[in-house]
This record gives sequence, structure tokens and C-alpha cells, in this order.
Amino acid sequence: RQEIKTMLGRCRIIGIYAFSSSYAFRPSVRFLSRNPITNIIIQSTPPLLFQATAIHHVVNHHDSSFMTYKMKATSFQNEGFGLNDLSATNSPASSGNSTTSKNVSKSGAQSGNENVILWRERITTSIARSRKIRGGNFVQIATVDPVTSGARCRTVVFRGFQSLTPHENPEKACTLKMITDSRSDKVSEAETGAEIVWWFSKSNEQYRLRGSLNFVGPNGLLIASRENENSSQTSLDDQAENFLIAARKQQWGNLSDLAREQFYWKNPGTVHETQNDVPPGGRDEDGKVLPPPENFLLMLLSTTHVDYLRLGDNFRQIDEFHDEEIWVSKRVNP
Repeated sequence: RQEIKTMLGRCRIIGIYAFSSSYAFRPSVRFLSRNPITNIIIQSTPPLLFQATAIHHVVNHHDSSFMTYKMKATSFQNEGFGLNDLSATNSPASSGNSTTSKNVSKSGAQSGNENVILWRERITTSIARSRKIRGGNFVQIATVDPVTSGARCRTVVFRGFQSLTPHENPEKACTLKMITDSRSDKVSEAETGAEIVWWFSKSNEQYRLRGSLNFVGPNGLLIASRENENSSQTSLDDQAENFLIAARKQQWGNLSDLAREQFYWKNPGTVHETQNDVPPGGRDEDGKVLPPPENFLLMLLSTTHVDYLRLGDNFRQIDEFHDEEIWVSKRVNP
């Protein structure tokens, strides 16, 4: 125990990963030494109960993100094996108000419940567990018809999280990336926002992700949601616009040949007719991928509300993005 305390004085905590088993946790704590030494992993036995008392997030000048956790740990069996007042107070990131600072980015969270984990970290684990399941990246996205006020829902493919600027850490990005056709109903129905439902069959988890739905075309970001017109999440400079245009082009190249061909068809919903003018695979005569047509759009859901449910133990959590640019998490009844 004393050796661990000594080591903590020389290391910076960059992550605490806990796996729940009822009310107990078996934390695997990963440290990164300030000196060029190998990473150190500590696996605690017996299980420890951790409660976060302060969390602070800082992005340094090199765009590296560090989370500072002030943790209090006690042995689940009260046998004295806990690391008391585990903290990273020696870290450069630990200055200032760690729970209410307006400079906290979207990765920050406030919680008094040891079972609550920020949704972005939680969904990363869910995705990893379902990576080998066919259709594991299919999600349902719901919108509202602005004319009839009727609900509309369809299945789309989740294609990763998208940074909105070249400086945003992609591992912390909270914007879901999909694709669509500018002629589809989704574009006109995005005015009031959208909600995605993502079911993970392997772990019996459901995520409902709500937010503003926007699109990236050949000239940059298209603001579709009224609620997002004045949002800082879509106020982008030229560098950010070019970054998203490049992301659109890259996604076009990543599509299968069959998927690219759809964007050369006639308008969605019209009577099907055989077309002879569709370039096979969206490629030219030399087999090179053609530039994306104007109707090809990146579809981005900028998440502001996440409702998480785990059926295994009826655990439910709500994450909300606040004006102070922080995520606030709380456990609620299912």
C-alpha cells in the first residue's frame, strides 16, 4: 500500500475503468508516468467501492485530454485494502474549481453516484462488445414530419463519432456520423431535431440519443435544426468547415460500390425505372472513385440528451448537456 502511495506521487492518473458486479467494483486503474516509463496497471482485490467527489477536465496546448479524479475508495469487505483519498492533486490539470468550471468541455461530468459513468465512455464499451455482431452498428433514427406532425422512423448505419473541428479529440466527440441523400425526407424533417435508438443485444443495453440533426454538403455545414441555429456547436470557422468537407469526401470513398451507386439514382420515392447512366460503383472508366455528388451528405447528430437503460439489472441513467458546456449525469428509476 505504501509503495502504491509513493508511486501515485510520481504518476498522473489518466483513467479509471470500473466493471460493475451488483454494487461492487473491481477497478483496473491505469497510470501514465510523467517520466518516459512504461504504463502501469493496478488490479485491486478485493473489490473496492469508489465515489467520485470531483472531476475536472482540461485540454492542454497539444490537444491532449486529461481527466482528474478525486476519488475515495474503501474496501468492499472492510479489510483495509482500499486506497484512501486516491487523487491526482499533483497533476497540472488539477487546478481551479473541478466541478463547476465553465471551461469544462463536453467530456466533463458531475455525479454523486458510483454507478454513474459518462455515456460517452459507456457507449464506447458497448460498441466494442458488439463489434463482431452483424448489424451491431444499425441504429433507428426518428424524426417528425413538419407538415403532418407524424412520427417517422428508419434504420441507418452508424459510421463513427465525428469531431466538428480539427482540434476536437475524436475519442471525446459526442456527434454521431451517418450519411443520407439531400433529396430524402430526413433532411426536411430534421428541423425539430431527432432521436436515435441503439439496442445492443449482446449486453441488453439501450441508448436513446437526442439532439440536433445537421448535414455536411459540398460547401460545408448545413444547419437544419432550428434549435441549433445559434449554437456554438455549429458556429464554425473556415478551418472547421474545410475539416468537415474533407470528412465528407473521406466517407464517400469509404462506401461500398453499391452504396455509392444509390446517389446517382433518381429522386427517392419516385417510381423505379432502369437507369443506364449510373456509373458502376460510383467510379470512372479507369476505376477511380468519382467525387461525391452534391446530393451526398454527411448526417450529424449533435447529442444533447442521452437516456441509457440496462435490462440486466434495470439500471437507467440520464446524461444532459448544459449551457456551461458540461455533461451532467444522474441515475433515475427505469
